[in-house]
Order: sequence, then structure tokens, then C-alpha cells
Amino acid sequence: FSASDVARIVSLCRAADCWLVADQTYYEFLFDGAQHTFPEGYDKIVHIFSFSKAFGMPGWRVGYAIYPKLLTESYRKIQDTIPTHATVLSQHLAELCLDTYHEDGGRWVSDKVASLEAVRQTLWPSLETMNTVRTCGAFYFLVPLPPEVSEEEAVDVLARKFGLLLMPGSAFGAPQHMRLSYGSIPPASAMQAEQQLRAGLQYIAELAAERRK
Repeated sequence: FSASDVARIVSLCRAADCWLVADQTYYEFLFDGAQHTFPEGYDKIVHIFSFSKAFGMPGWRVGYAIYPKLLTESYRKIQDTIPTHATVLSQHLAELCLDTYHEDGGRWVSDKVASLEAVRQTLWPSLETMNTVRTCGAFYFLVPLPPEVSEEEAVDVLARKFGLLLMPGSAFGAPQHMRLSYGSIPPASAMQAEQQLRAGLQYIAELAAERRK
């Protein structure tokens, strides 16, 4: 969101006297000169962070929240009743990540984001042919599909014929799309992935054209 959009959201929450919960999981992942704006200037804001993305810890199930002191007791009650929680090992690793982040000024994270930018640029020519929206954050693309090919069929075709694993867009609020994640593609493999993607999307386009006849 732009700074003005964030300010507007804060204003609406203040007017309604409601809480604003801000998901900050991807705040480090910015491209094309985009800037991240944290909502502020209101005493009912909760920021949610995760170590899964910026620190490459998916599966370790650990994150943290920044919230007003008045919620401390409520948070303790919630934590006390959660049957599954971050293991001690996960918490120690997360602590080490934070220490390292402060010691190197976030360089490790920014270097990883920079490597994703290279992958993103390599994949884009194939995605552009499908009228994909070029997003400025996170590490996903939502790829539109022609109406003649369902999400399920497209995902199946790309997996079986082209060795690509995408997700149906409807699971992320985008029906008739596929979600492509490039977060785990090494830069050295980006060109090969682009070639597979180009071939797969061309196959889907031809399949749709044949069905329109």
C-alpha cells in the first residue's frame, strides 16, 4: 500500500475505534523502488512478523508481534492456551537471526532479496505474455488463465509435463489464476525455470486457442 493508503486505513480504524492488525511478513521484500510504510499514529495497532520469509525459516513456526502494553496480559492468556508452539530450538535460532540482523545491518537479508530480484527479472518476460501483474512486493506472481483452461488443469499440466509446481489462485483470493512462487529458485537455475515456464504457458495458450475453435 502507498503511504497515503496506509494513513487512510489508520484513519478509518481510529474513526471506528477498532484494532488494526498489520501483517508485516513481507516488509523486506520490495522491488522496483517500492517503499514500505508501517502504520503509526494510533494506539490500537498490532504488527505481526514472521521469521519464515526474511530469515528463510519456513517450518520452524516462529514469529513475533509488536503491540501496545495494554494487550500484554491478553497475549499471555492466549500463549498459555496454545497447545502447539515454537520449540526452544526454534526460538534460539530466531534470536540468533535477530542478533545477526542487528550486527550486520540487515545485509544478509538484503542480499537474499537482491538475489530474488535477479530471478524475478529472468522470469518476467514469460509472465508478461500472460498479462501478469508486475507486483512490487513479496515473491509471488498471480498468473491469469484463459477461461477455457481451469486452474486445476493448468496446475496439473505444468506439473506433469513441465516440472513446475504452481498453486491454484482461488486459494489466495484470485480465481482463474495460478500463484507462482520464485522464493526458492536459485539464481543459477532461473534461466532453466524461465524456459520451462515459457514452454508451459505457451502450451496452455495453445490449448485455450484450440478450444475456442
